Amino acid sequence: MSAKEDLHRLVDSLPEAQAARLLDELMLRSELDHADEQLARGEFSEYDETTIQGLAEAVKARGRARLAEERNKPVR
Repeated sequence: MSAKEDLHRLVDSLPEAQAARLLDELMLRSELDHADEQLARGEFSEYDETTIQGLAEAVKARGRARLAEERNKPVR
């Protein structure tokens, strides 16, 4: 039996709330592993007190553009 099958069997045997917490923890660990790999490959951006404002403005502009696009979509 594979580790994946063992994990599915374990999750299926747990009460629903406990299984949900376990799956959340596994997803978080997976995301953290992925982030560690990105850092190791140098795939990150550094910000300081002068550049963080530009990041905030860019995020705000993208969000506003997305909201405007959503408002302009025809209602079905």
